[in-house]
Amino acid sequence: MPTVAFAEPTSYNLWVGGVEVTSDNASKITGEGITKGTVTYDVSTKTLTLDNVNIDSVYSFTNGVGTDSAGIYVRFDFDGDLTIKLVGENTITGKLTDPEEISGYGFFSTTNLIFDGSGSLNISAADGKTGAGNSWSVAIYANGSVNVGAQCTITATSGVADNTSAAIYANG
Repeated sequence: MPTVAFAEPTSYNLWVGGVEVTSDNASKITGEGITKGTVTYDVSTKTLTLDNVNIDSVYSFTNGVGTDSAGIYVRFDFDGDLTIKLVGENTITGKLTDPEEISGYGFFSTTNLIFDGSGSLNISAADGKTGAGNSWSVAIYANGSVNVGAQCTITATSGVADNTSAAIYANG
C-alpha cells in the first residue's frame, strides 16, 4: 500500500482568541475565544480582517518576565507589518484566565500595526496582577508603531497594573 504524506500546516505566528492562525484555518478562524462574527487572515497582504467580532483573551504567552494574556497575539517571529481591517463593530475583551498570568492585553504585537477599514474596535485590557511587581495592563501594545486609518474608530481602555497601564503603547 502506498503511504500518503500530509504537509503540516504553515503557522503565521499569529493567535486570535486563543486560536493559532495557520494555512488550514486562515480563511475562517474560529475557536473558544471568538464568540461572534468572522475573522480571516490574508497571508499575501498580511491583513487580519475583523468583521463584527467579539474576542476574549484566552491566549497565554510568556514574555520573558512572566506569563501574560491577550485576545490577539503576534509573536516575535511574525514577518513584517500587520494590517487589521475593521468591518462593522468589533470588541476585544482582555481577561486573565490563568493564575500564573501577570499582565493583561487586548492586543499584543511584536511588530508595526496598521488599522484600516471603516469599522470600529472597542478594546479593553485586563487588570494586571497587583503585587506581581511588573504587571502591565495595555489595550493595544506594539513593539513598533500603531497607525490608525482615517475611517476607523478605536476606543481603547486599560485596567490597573503595578508597572504600566495604557490604552495604547507603541515602542517604535
